Parts: sequence; C-alpha cells; structure tokens
Amino acid sequence: MVKYDIAGIKEYYEPKTGKTYRYHRKSGTRLYAEPGTIEFLEEVESAKTKLKTKPKPIPGTLGLVIKEYKASDWFTTLKPRTQTDYNKVIDYLSSIDTLNLRTTTSPDIVKIRDKTFQLKKRSFANYVVSVLSIIFEFAKEKGYCDTNPAKGVRKIRKPKDAPVINRPWTLKEYDIVFNSLPQHLLVPVAISRWTGLREGDVLKLPRTIYNGSTISYKTSKANVKISMPVATPLKVILDNWIEELNSNKNYDAVTLCVNTRGRPWTESGFRSSFFKKIKVLAENGSIGTGLTFHGLRHTVATELRELGFDNRTIADMLGQKTEAMAAHYSKEADLSNKMKGVIQKLEIEHKKNKSV
Repeated sequence: MVKYDIAGIKEYYEPKTGKTYRYHRKSGTRLYAEPGTIEFLEEVESAKTKLKTKPKPIPGTLGLVIKEYKASDWFTTLKPRTQTDYNKVIDYLSSIDTLNLRTTTSPDIVKIRDKTFQLKKRSFANYVVSVLSIIFEFAKEKGYCDTNPAKGVRKIRKPKDAPVINRPWTLKEYDIVFNSLPQHLLVPVAISRWTGLREGDVLKLPRTIYNGSTISYKTSKANVKISMPVATPLKVILDNWIEELNSNKNYDAVTLCVNTRGRPWTESGFRSSFFKKIKVLAENGSIGTGLTFHGLRHTVATELRELGFDNRTIADMLGQKTEAMAAHYSKEADLSNKMKGVIQKLEIEHKKNKSV
C-alpha cells in the first residue's frame, strides 16, 4: 500500500491487468490521474464533493435495499474475502442507487451488464449480474419486489482467444520464484505448490496441522477434511520453518504462516507482498506474465492429470466434492505423453489382430 500526503486514498496492484488502481476510499470513486499532479488533486476534490452531496437512500430503491442487505446475515455471514468482492460491486452500483426495484426488468439488467462490460470488462460485468441477482432475492424476501430480473440473465462469454486466468506455473517458473522469495513468503507458496490449497486456507493454517510427516486440515470453501503425507521438498521447508518459529520469540502467532513481524498474514497484506515480488520477476523477464498464487492450485491439478490420475483423485487432492472442478483445474494439462501410451497400446492390439 502506497501512502500519499492526501489521506483516504487506497491503491492496489492488479496482476491480471498489470495496472495500479487508485480510489478515494470513502466515496469509492476511481482516480485516474497520477498522484502529485493537479489533475489528481482535482479528482480527489470532486470525489469529496460527491460524498458530501450523496442523497439518502429512497424507500423501494436499490440503494435502500443494499443498505439493509449489508446489515443482514445474508452479507455479514459471508467470508471476509467475499464481502470485499461484493463491496466492490456495491460501490460500483452506487451511481444507480435510485433504481426502482418493482419496475426494473431483465432488459434493464442487461443494459447494466453491457455498460459495465464496456467500462470494466467481462468478468466484472458478469459479477455485477451475480451480485444483483443476490440483492434482488433478498429484496423479494423482504417484499420490496415480486420478481428477480437478474435471474436468468446471460453471462458474457469468454472469448476463445482470451488469455488463461490463473494459468499453471511451469517447473522453471516455480524454481525461479522459489529461489527469489524470502522464507516468510516462500512457506505459503510451497504449501500450495505441494497441496493445491487456496491462498486463504494456507494463510489460516495453524501450526498444529503439521506433525513432521503429515498435514491435516479442512478446506474452508467445500468444508472437506484432508490428511496427506508431506512431500520431501515441502518437509524440508516446513522443518526449517518450524525451527525458525520456535527459536524466534517474536513469532508467537498460532498460524503456521506469519509475516516479518511474526503476526498472522492478512490476505491483502500477503497478496500485496507476493505480487510485488512476482511483478519484479515478470518485468525483468525471469518468469512469464499472468503468474498468480491461485495458479499453483491449477499447477497441482495439471501435474496430476499429466501423470495419469483420474478426476476423482485430483478432486480428492484439491478438496473438491465433485469431479467437475477437478476437470476445470487440470484443463491445461499436456496429454501428449499419455497419448503416446494410448497409441502404443492401439498398435499392439492391431498387430495381434493383424489389422491395418
């Protein structure tokens, strides 16, 4: 996070786009000009003005329902990361607070989707539709509308030539990142590389999950219990790390992964530190673009499929209840070696039957 002389400015780097985004925190207004310029100061003042003149939500409108929704268990029981993602959409929708719920139709939602697609691209436009659908379901329960106009609205399809999001890491890339990261960043990366665990789950793991030979945990998203032997490369890293934790009195956190102050990582704090390192490596050409932490989950699934494991085994490794997501995570697998074996078996069978 970069601090400016002007208070209330939030900045973050988005690895998917390779861009840095800045917002006026209280109003949620996007800032486009460079910090330190007159244009930047003018944008900040304009954002402050919007904040002061923002009208109160009107009964029966989207603005009022959103206010009630955020105070309800529909929102408060969501995971912190999900709340953050929803809030980005809610901030974006603040410009249409006066939208009348009872008169809104599916074509209206389509217009919102398409306009968002022009301004914010495909994934965010589709996410806006999803969040609107949830808000309208909440509104129906409260009696503010009779139908959910967002339900059934088609999502914008991904172009066939679009770059792969969260692509698998190559072994060379992992080795380069491995040798570039400090230990407090390396440990979470290594755990995910050998287990396929999501970032949020890795950062919350207690020290007690590792007994020197196995690790046992429960995934937060699917609530699946997993216990597996620790691969030798990961064991070396964890053994050294446990020794470091035990010898450093400042490292008194109950979590296995901690930051340089010995405290549990926040997801935003870890993400910021991780992507700063990745950005440098990508800019100097050491690794390819588009490398993400979640890509490690795809890496594990891809390797397993290339080794010939079926989707059920991949799903068990990743803590998935169904095989569908296992197929999704491993879809980039190179099956050329597997196909060589298939062709060899076909040839043997044809020779037995003296077929051409």
